[in-house]
Amino acid sequence: MGDGCKAGYKIHLVWEAISGSIQNLSITGSNVTDQSTAWNTLKLLQKDDLVIRDLGYFSTSIFSRINKQGAFFLSRFKQRVNVYTLEGEKIDNLPKYIDQKYPHSSVIELNVLIGSNEKSPVRLIAYRVPEKVMAQRLRKKKGIARTARRTLSKESKSYCKFTFLITNVPEDIWPAEILGIVYKLRWQIELVFKSWKSLANIDLIKGKSENRAHCFILGRLIAVLIITMFFSCIKRYVEGEWSRELSLHKFMLWVLQDQRFLLIACPLDFERELLRKINESILDLCKQRRSRATTQDALEIVADLNIVYIEDVYDSPLRKIA
Repeated sequence: MGDGCKAGYKIHLVWEAISGSIQNLSITGSNVTDQSTAWNTLKLLQKDDLVIRDLGYFSTSIFSRINKQGAFFLSRFKQRVNVYTLEGEKIDNLPKYIDQKYPHSSVIELNVLIGSNEKSPVRLIAYRVPEKVMAQRLRKKKGIARTARRTLSKESKSYCKFTFLITNVPEDIWPAEILGIVYKLRWQIELVFKSWKSLANIDLIKGKSENRAHCFILGRLIAVLIITMFFSCIKRYVEGEWSRELSLHKFMLWVLQDQRFLLIACPLDFERELLRKINESILDLCKQRRSRATTQDALEIVADLNIVYIEDVYDSPLRKIA
């Protein structure tokens, strides 16, 4: 790994949203596809669990397996995946089909079959986005197409009009309007990676030796795992006693300041210091109250489920330090 190198590894994370704990963490090479590791979550699933996924882990065969295990999934929908009506008629251009059938609806729900082979039954939800958001998406797509030296098709442009989600959660449990709020929970895993990067420096390596780079990466991930274990315990305490939402970023920052992380080697000393901080000013470690829907609001919606798994992969470029 030299200067300006791209990431030579990926961190695949399964984050449990209710407890704020790490359920599974694996490291692979950058040449390993995200979909090839997506099967790992099936080993964790129990009845009535929910898996929230981004496009990188999109797999119709895995969605079918999740459904057979009595669990639920919620995912963004991937363009170019075959969509069929319940009668088996293929929908060639999904945005065009929706525009023709529901020209004035802002939230559209279709019961469809997806996948060429599986033809799995799902609820497909389409949220019509504001003009400003559509323009931003279109600019981004045009930039990617320009870099790849290809022409952006009309169908690809039309996908910018909507946000598409698919799920097997029955409508009588969560209507279409609720699913958009629940899916926002996926943003939590992005905040987790952001904290790991800005506070634990998981994207920094020193030297060019492969073994040395592995030591840097694994050492920081071990520290992250230990901090997250404490975070999960304190999170439940704060929610129960204070009815507030603990911030992972603020918690990690507090632990890493003033060499407090070294106190973890002496759990009693660390617990004493942490309790002192909580008793002095718990608000310093909590998220600010907001008028718009918060993570806690979304978690209250999924309270009837056992566990909510959020999956994502960290594969940002590594930065070399002297």
